[in-house]
Amino acid sequence: MRLLEGLHSNVLAQLFVLAINFAITPLIVRHMGPAGYALYTLMWTLLGYLALLTGGTLFATQRFTALYRNKTGPSPLGFMLRRTLLFQLTMAVIGAALLLMNRAWITTQLLQDPGQVLAATPRVFACVAVATPLYFALQFGLSMLYGMQKFGAYNLLQALQSSAVAICTAVILLTGGGLREIAASFIIVHGLLAAMALWLQRHTLLAPSEPQTGPNTEFIRYSAKIFLPYLLVVLTSQGDRIFIAALLPLSQIGYYVIASTMAQKFNMLCGSAIAIAFPMLTELHATGQEERLQRFYLKVSELSFFVFVPVTVLSFVLIPQFMTIWIGADFSAAATWPFRLLVLSNLALLGCHMPNTIAACKGEPQISSYREGGKALLTTL
Repeated sequence: MRLLEGLHSNVLAQLFVLAINFAITPLIVRHMGPAGYALYTLMWTLLGYLALLTGGTLFATQRFTALYRNKTGPSPLGFMLRRTLLFQLTMAVIGAALLLMNRAWITTQLLQDPGQVLAATPRVFACVAVATPLYFALQFGLSMLYGMQKFGAYNLLQALQSSAVAICTAVILLTGGGLREIAASFIIVHGLLAAMALWLQRHTLLAPSEPQTGPNTEFIRYSAKIFLPYLLVVLTSQGDRIFIAALLPLSQIGYYVIASTMAQKFNMLCGSAIAIAFPMLTELHATGQEERLQRFYLKVSELSFFVFVPVTVLSFVLIPQFMTIWIGADFSAAATWPFRLLVLSNLALLGCHMPNTIAACKGEPQISSYREGGKALLTTL
């Protein structure tokens, strides 16, 4: 029942995000051009890289929240969460300071584009730096909600995170604003959502806990194990945009981002069942219910492939016509085959998601490093 409830809210959230993006992206591209749209998407890419400073503690927060959520008697959960939040905010401030100090160098050395877009880039990066601690706080709050299996609130906040900035951007562009105002709204949206996420989990975060004299070695060990695959995932999923930006004009990223963003949205929608499985699998493993865990694993895998395969086939065939109608013939010509290749790669990777999820819930997340390492090597070559 929890799987179906979580899947229902997750699918609704993903469909909402898809609808918002399909409605607003043509407006953004029309007003900002391919180069401006590329810079707009780079705000999230920068935050993705800065999130590496958490060192895997976001995923550890998800797992240990799921482990301790139903523990009777004294629990280390409250103390663990407060200490983890302090660590992540400290790293956020360090990352924000590094970005703020180096924003001019990043602009001149890594981006190639003349005109107003490049002139506005340092201001945009400064706003991203200010938003970094708010983004970290939001991700921490989402990790707590996920671990506590509060999928309704979790999926709602994730949908708002993906769509609120887009809605604000559309309003700003229609009222005559530009990149600077959009970057300022980026700060406001993340601040409001971070406050909502932490408020929803305030009782868990502030709960009294059993005293701890030393570091939580199990938590630290798990964070260290999962950091390498996390690092490789970020490099392979976000590094392509930075690589293209360093070699080609920003407008080329705009074409590529359309394809990669659409492929990621399709992947998230089709992997909705897997996305909500981790805390449930962790709970089943912790309570020794291995037979139920195996049945749950098979059901989620079957459901994911049942959704993903037909959607992949249809999108592969119909994407040129859809892009032409949706965003124009130029984008369709430039983005169709990148989208097709990315969707096919996602189909291949889907077969690895559930095994990796099982390994992570059993405390061995480093197993996925082999796959991610091979993918990173092939991407580099």
